[in-house]
Amino acid sequence: MMSFLRSLEAIPKTNPNLLTKTTMNHSDFIRLPQELYAEYQDKLLGILICETIKPGDIVLYLREDYFDQGIRRDTFRAIRSLRAEEKPINVLTVRARMIEMNMVADAYFLANLDSGIFTHEGWKVYRYELHCRYVYDQIEKTKIEFLKHQDVDRLYNEVQEIKALDADPIATEVHQLLVGFMVGLNDVLTGAKENRITPTYHSNTDSLLTGFKPTEFVILGGRPAMGKTTLALQYALNQAMNKKPVAFFTLEMSTEQLMTRLASNLAEVDGEVFLDVRERMSGDEFIAISQQIDKAKGAPLHVVDVPGIDPTRIELELIKLINKHKIEGAYIDYLQLISPLLEDKNKPRIEQMTNISKYIKTICKRLNIWICVVSSLSRNVEQRDSKRPKPSDLRETGQLEFDADKILFVYRPAEYMEDNDPQKRELIDLLEILVRKNRNGKIGTAMGRIKLQYTKVLDFNGNIPTFEEKIQTLKAPF
Repeated sequence: MMSFLRSLEAIPKTNPNLLTKTTMNHSDFIRLPQELYAEYQDKLLGILICETIKPGDIVLYLREDYFDQGIRRDTFRAIRSLRAEEKPINVLTVRARMIEMNMVADAYFLANLDSGIFTHEGWKVYRYELHCRYVYDQIEKTKIEFLKHQDVDRLYNEVQEIKALDADPIATEVHQLLVGFMVGLNDVLTGAKENRITPTYHSNTDSLLTGFKPTEFVILGGRPAMGKTTLALQYALNQAMNKKPVAFFTLEMSTEQLMTRLASNLAEVDGEVFLDVRERMSGDEFIAISQQIDKAKGAPLHVVDVPGIDPTRIELELIKLINKHKIEGAYIDYLQLISPLLEDKNKPRIEQMTNISKYIKTICKRLNIWICVVSSLSRNVEQRDSKRPKPSDLRETGQLEFDADKILFVYRPAEYMEDNDPQKRELIDLLEILVRKNRNGKIGTAMGRIKLQYTKVLDFNGNIPTFEEKIQTLKAPF
């Protein structure tokens, strides 16, 4: 009993009539922002109302209390009523049933549910999150009631009953999962379903990684001025130019700074001209640049510029982008600028970063997309003879090394050479993309050619000259 009491935070002594929400932070049930719960409710309703999906017994696993009062709860009630009578469930039948039940039938809301953006996959996760919120809220109500009756035994019994509520069916039998896996493979082989791999369209990188796959958490790290943001932006631009919809969260640079880089990349104009356009850019150059940036017309690259964003807000923005633009993945530049979770504000930095890493990994699985996060590295790299990074160089938490499915580092040998070193001229454009972790894949080094003045990364298709060849000629290998 004492351990139970210690597991609860101190019961507030505020008048329960004034206490609309306590600050209790349950270890088992963490409350997410209301916006996310609204999205989860819509996803579940979309699964139930879609004509192409047979809801079957899904309705039986859902509680009315999972849905907010109003249009969402009324919609679920109508669906449940149709299900009980074994009648078809679609926008028309649900709307008709809502009218019969004297409910407000919002045709626009129902049409959005049937827009086709929802998939049957993941319904258990959405249900689980809503179930956890339901349990959380029930415990909160029980605490408030305790302020009235002050009966510890009653409180204990009520909380145990609530926490014993069945949260399954997240578990699935392995044979059922394997059958679903093989059906998915067959759909890809026969062309009935697209193979959901997003290449980087940098052939040397793709020769090692193949591309980014749904649910993958990718780390792209490097020391300052190595080109990690340049490479991430190049990957994103490559994918968008090949009609792969992706998002780019810019936490370090402003949108204007990012557009300067993209304009420089597309037009192959030295980025320095944008520093003072009146002095350095002619009218003809402006027209030429304008024509070149039209290459990006129709490219589904979506930029998100929200300073001080935290993981829950990132997830909310991603849900919107998935629903509206069907993005396949996202880049976040960069990890150390992500604000901590609300409940972690006063915790040590290492714990904050650990929980951010875990949350991003959870987002990948929950939303079934890949996320590539740019990360800075510790100064330990500078103290070693070999300056090539390794996973243990990731800053502030070792959790990143465990959570990541792929870990890439950028390294430019020329950065560590003296200016008078004759090799520096030959290696000035060489970029090494070090694949240090690749779950279910190869590790190695992909060579690239970086044009810093254009913030552009290209494939490196030549051979790195031997020392003897370098002595014989100063010709660059590019």
